[in-house]
Amino acid sequence: MESKTFCPLPWTQAASTTDGYYRPCCEFKWEQNEKTVSWQDSWQTKADKITYIKSQLLDNKKPKECNICWKKEAVGIESLREQSLKMYKQPYELVSIDLKLGNLCNLGCRMCEPHSSSVLKQEVLKNALEWTDTDLWTANQHYNEDWVTIAFDKISKLENLKYLKFTGGEPFANPNIMKFLKSLHNPENIEISFITNALLISDDKLEVLNRFKKKTLYISCDAIGDLYEYIRWPGKWKNFENRFNKLILERDIELKIFVTVSAYNVFYIPETLEYFLNRGMEISLIFVEEPTHLHPWVHRLEYRDKIKNKYNKYPNLNEYLKDILELENKYDDKLNATFKKQTQLRDTLRKQQYVNF
Repeated sequence: MESKTFCPLPWTQAASTTDGYYRPCCEFKWEQNEKTVSWQDSWQTKADKITYIKSQLLDNKKPKECNICWKKEAVGIESLREQSLKMYKQPYELVSIDLKLGNLCNLGCRMCEPHSSSVLKQEVLKNALEWTDTDLWTANQHYNEDWVTIAFDKISKLENLKYLKFTGGEPFANPNIMKFLKSLHNPENIEISFITNALLISDDKLEVLNRFKKKTLYISCDAIGDLYEYIRWPGKWKNFENRFNKLILERDIELKIFVTVSAYNVFYIPETLEYFLNRGMEISLIFVEEPTHLHPWVHRLEYRDKIKNKYNKYPNLNEYLKDILELENKYDDKLNATFKKQTQLRDTLRKQQYVNF
């Protein structure tokens, strides 16, 4: 396309929020009236909702709703828009579905929020503490999954469906997904992917996946050993490592690693990278921008210097570490105080301790 801001996703993909509302991709954030188009609405209604987005993308403009991509590209980090330009070719038609089917999850990760974790939702609701406004707001949302049946029915009728992606929560905690996948009549034509913490992937679920044309598991893991258990509570490192080692042996399933870089693991990223690189894994870094008090560079300047000095000792990892270094922002004492307060709050509840070296 002649437009330098063009993105094929508004033409080729339909995605959902955890509570069943439509968006063209998982990075897209409505500026206004977010909850006006749901998955119960027709494909035409969804298309009409983003007509103005398409017009801007075709006219070399940058919609505010796509700011996550623009920010990444500004610092040289490959955006979802840039990835999609490699993936989708003309003619552009609806061929891809990205579903976030509720917040059901088996973990309460430190960098997550109640809208993506039922564990965090219950933790917030059961403990009247000084949670952040976002925690309180999303924990009190009602996640009605009635829309899922309608969504599955609409998707099953798409004649040219090529890509199915499931996120969560934890998609393997949702039994409805496996039932839906078993019902599809043409799995040999569909590439399927999951973003998963891997802990709930059983042999019978792998059998279902093996019916599809291509299978990719994007495994989320942000640390190793004790730090893994601290961040991905109440997950156990031994359980993760055992499951991961078994998945490596699945020749027909492609594994990729997603490492979410946050305030909690930014110092220890080199060890995590080396662990997976030594096992031949392809790694992508995901950066926490919201909540802002968990941004990788929320720390004080002296700790930032320790991070940089440590990174200098890993020139072999520069391809990854440079992206983290480029995210460094101005120190904010208020955000740092919020980080410490929220960390101590959960440390007390979970009987854990965060060590800031």
